[in-house]
Parts: sequence; structure tokens; C-alpha cells
Amino acid sequence: MICVKSNKEIEKMQKAGAITAGALIAAGEAIRPGMTTYELDKVVHRYITSHGAKPSFLGYGGFPGSACISVNDEIIHGIPGPRKLCEGDIVSVDVGAYIDGYHGDSCKTFAVGKISPEAEALMKSTEESLYLAIDMVKPGVRLGDLGAAIQKYNEDNGYSVVRQFVGHGVGKNLHEDPEVPNYGKAGHGIRLVAGMVIAIEPMINMGTADIKTMPDGWTVKTKDGKWAAHFEHTIAVTPDQSMTEKSVVDIPIGSVVLANAGRDKGRYFVAVAASGGFVYIADGKERKLEKPKRKNIKHISPAGVNISTDELTNRKLRRLIQGFDPNRVTADQNLLDGEVF
Repeated sequence: MICVKSNKEIEKMQKAGAITAGALIAAGEAIRPGMTTYELDKVVHRYITSHGAKPSFLGYGGFPGSACISVNDEIIHGIPGPRKLCEGDIVSVDVGAYIDGYHGDSCKTFAVGKISPEAEALMKSTEESLYLAIDMVKPGVRLGDLGAAIQKYNEDNGYSVVRQFVGHGVGKNLHEDPEVPNYGKAGHGIRLVAGMVIAIEPMINMGTADIKTMPDGWTVKTKDGKWAAHFEHTIAVTPDQSMTEKSVVDIPIGSVVLANAGRDKGRYFVAVAASGGFVYIADGKERKLEKPKRKNIKHISPAGVNISTDELTNRKLRRLIQGFDPNRVTADQNLLDGEVF
């Protein structure tokens, strides 16, 4: 059964999503050659628990880690352990956070040091196909439309799509209906409706689509030993067709974000609207609320802090940005209460 969420439920999910996103950022900053996947898992665990949440994956079906960490030819569900990351590896970190009764779920494949052009191209195709699907999300679109777009994009680039594992609904349970395949036929499948929250997560192989599950019962690898990439975002669908018709749940409206590319690299903003794979950001000074900057979601990082955008003015926003120190606030603080200035 598909659980359609209310606006209040989606707001709660955004908190879980922001913590999930922050955990992925922490993981990406920590990754280095020589680090074990167990050590990387501890980074994720510390981040999630320090923000008042529980790791969604820890104990789920008996899974022993806080993150699924999959290296090179491991597609998904890699168990953290003594394996050391090496220069040139790629590592997929799949993370979930549970707080206030709801889950977040997101994944990214990271480069370990300098990687080969072939590995870089695989990651690029997988991530771009995710944003292609995100940009299509709106009420009335069929799941087959999303899957067909992901499939065509990657197959046109010479890759194959994993069939045995797919995306899914997210909410009070980590995995809910509907299934969200990364393959399919346009015009088929159920239609998206406002209030649905889905995780879109292409899992793409460099070689064939064939897979094998390892004796640990969890780790899924490519059968031919060629490498795989995995990217995931959780998306909420809302009823109107404006900029906020959908939101990437792990970068919710009201998130303080850091620009990590472009002329504004290194500066903080607040996300004030979202559309597909883009977020509209403002700082109350150079980018006013009435004319925010359109920024690719790939080029910003959430600071793990949200504010209320109700009655937000450019003056208040300027004060926030000028006085913002990520080391002095927590995810549940109201940044407009004057205490951080």
C-alpha cells in the first residue's frame, strides 16, 4: 500500500533528510586512502547520533553497520569492516537517518583519491541519470517514465542497469511501496500523486547487469567483476506546478547550504525553493529572496541546519548569513532567535 504523506509529515521527513545528507557530507570529507570501511562507518554513526537521530540501517534485518559501504565491484549492501580503501577506488556510501518517526535515505559514490577516466565516466553517467529522473518528477508522471529515462541514459553511455534491486517509497518505514525501478517502459506504471515520497536510486554497472550475492548474505557484487556506481536522493511530490512542486528531501526548503562550486564557492545561503535537480538560494544581500539564484543541487552542500522561512525578510536573512558559524549551532536550533549573532 502506498502511504501518501501530509505536508506536516513531509516537513518531519525533511529533518531526517537533512541529517542523512549531512552524514554523507561527513563521509565524503573523511574518505582517504588507507581508511578502513569500518572507520568510515563510524564517521557516519557519530554524525547521525550527534544530531539526535538513529542510523536507519543499523540492525535493519540484522545489518551490522550504520552505512552500507560498497567498494568497486560491490554494488550495494557492503558490510563495513577491515577492508582498506586504496587510491583509485570508488566507494558507494548509502545512509539513512531516523528521527521523529520518519526515515531519510540517500547514497553517493565517492572517488578515493585520483580515479581512472573510466570510473569517473561511470559515476558521472549514474549521477546524471538520477538528476534527469528527479527533473521529471511531478504529479501524473508514471514510474515507468522515470525508469525508462534512467535506463536509456545509461545504456546509451554503454552501461547496464541492475534489475534485481530498485528504488522505493520512504516514510515511517525505510522501505515502503511503491517500488521505483531504474528501467521500464514510458507510459507504464503507477502515476505519481502529491504527497508521495520516493527514493530514486540508479545502480549502474560498467559491464553486464548480472549480479551475485556474497556468502555474508548482504554484499551484492557484479558477476563479471566490473565496477558499479550508486546514487540516491529522496524526493517529495507536492501538488502545484511552481518552483516548489517537488523538493529533494535531503536538501529541504529552509536549509542553510554551502556553495561548493562557481563564483560563490565557500559562501553560505539559505535554500528558499526547489525544482527538479536545482535549488534556489538567497543570502538577503547579493541574492534577494525575490530573486534567488538557481543552483545545481550537485554544487551545494547542506550545513545540517534548517531555519523557518515563515516571515523571513532580506534583513533577517542578511543577519543570519553574516553571523552564521556552523560550529556554533545544531540542527534543531532556531537561527533567527538572535542567540547566534
